[in-house]
Amino acid sequence: RAGKNDVVGLTKFLSAGLPVDSIDAEQTRNSAIHWAAAFGSLNSIQELVSAGAALNRQNAAGLTPLCESVRGGHGEAIQFLLSAGADPMIHPQGSESLISLAENENIRSLLWNHIQMLHPKGETAPVENSAPNLEGSGHIRVRGT
Repeated sequence: RAGKNDVVGLTKFLSAGLPVDSIDAEQTRNSAIHWAAAFGSLNSIQELVSAGAALNRQNAAGLTPLCESVRGGHGEAIQFLLSAGADPMIHPQGSESLISLAENENIRSLLWNHIQMLHPKGETAPVENSAPNLEGSGHIRVRGT
């Protein structure tokens, strides 16, 4: 229901007592907010966040809901998740950063600007270089991961 942006159905499930962070299967460990984020279902994401969904929970592949939205190129979902407190510094093993998952220059810029807002110049930021190469890969290196 979350992936299809069926907020009415989603609300019924939550009202019936389905825990907001229930997972689909042990092998994948996707919660409803992972599915909604993967499909860019903004209304469902908003409903799940209002119900207390865990924004930074990683699934079996190490992806957070924000990672799922970045991979799908869902700008509005990304903006909402960031404003709701999703951590842009969490990324799956095997990737250099969340920015490296973005295929779209606008998404890379959105993420980079958000990270810079959280860690202004002069403050110790968890990134090693000063800006992503938005012309190229858009990668940043994150310390300690």
